[in-house]
Amino acid sequence: MGLALLGGCKSGDGPAVDTGAGFDRKAMLDNIAASVLAPAFATFADRADALVSAVTAHAAAQGADTAKRDAALAAWKAATLAWQRAEQMQLGPSASTASAGGEGLRDEIYSWPTVSACAVDQQIVAQGYSDPAFIENKLVNVYGLDALEYLLAHAAAENSCPSTAAINRDGEWAAIAAAEVTKRRADYALVAAQALAKTARALADKWDASKDNFGAKLGGAGSDSSPYKTLDLAVDALFSAMYYVDYVVKDLKVEIPGGLSTNCQTDCANQRESRWANHSKENIVANLEALQAIYRGGDKPGALGFDDWLEARGAKQLAADLDADITAAIAAANKVSPTLGEAIANSPADVTALQQALKRITDKLNNDFVVALKVTIPPLGAGDAD
Repeated sequence: MGLALLGGCKSGDGPAVDTGAGFDRKAMLDNIAASVLAPAFATFADRADALVSAVTAHAAAQGADTAKRDAALAAWKAATLAWQRAEQMQLGPSASTASAGGEGLRDEIYSWPTVSACAVDQQIVAQGYSDPAFIENKLVNVYGLDALEYLLAHAAAENSCPSTAAINRDGEWAAIAAAEVTKRRADYALVAAQALAKTARALADKWDASKDNFGAKLGGAGSDSSPYKTLDLAVDALFSAMYYVDYVVKDLKVEIPGGLSTNCQTDCANQRESRWANHSKENIVANLEALQAIYRGGDKPGALGFDDWLEARGAKQLAADLDADITAAIAAANKVSPTLGEAIANSPADVTALQQALKRITDKLNNDFVVALKVTIPPLGAGDAD
């Protein structure tokens, strides 16, 4: 499944009531958009441009220069860290087209868990990436950050398709010389990186205050220019984005690969995010740091965030406890060492501790937070007691 469905309610849903109780929610939304959301998308666009430069050098060497491949992979990691912050911010243009203001750009950039290394290998054989319409015509699992990870981190001679796949059954892969496979991976990576940078810049422009300025539409809920008919709906959209920590970070990124979920019975560890570059832990840390930034309204003194709203509603202890829980979860994620995959195998207690730290956050979001602020739990989270 794609995750661009994270975007809150449609613009026509929900009651038009004021749940601010005297707190300036518009000012909070304006601040978070300007101080947290827009900068996150701008940073990602800049790093996507840097990734293109690194992959260009990698492709110019036909993929044969190990140092250039390592540099390209390092640039991918830098871009991915920036995107993982934005993953926690799926509302507006990056969210599903079914949500208010949604344009579905998230899956164009990063489609995990909808990924397929075999599908990428099939394109290497077919050289489908050489078609100018490749990105437009293909499924999201053969381009974006996820495909780039495999193209840059997987340097082995073999492919990831089963023996029954045509590229193996018919000897198509075996017929390609190893050096040619390496070259094609690099050429393919360049096509994917260029498309990624284009989409990243388009998304950043949509949040840029001097351009499309979606942040003004978020804070301007109720105006003709906003896709949100009420301020309640705009706040719910941001809360829905925060909810990524529950059914993606906790459920998909930690519980399933960690063998802590009944939704996976076999080969669970290989369902972890970023298993080719072993970047799972770093992604989780970035997700949590972004959640903290949204919750606090950024790091500037006096910045309005959800913590301030909770205090205004008389829930000062909850505000402090939730902030402490997020900080503790970041520490628990950093303790997972050296990678999530290795910790699952060798230090499962650390993975369980991370899951429990995440659950303390999500339990509060599902209960006391919702009650205090009268926000709406996203559809996928309704009834979630895990």
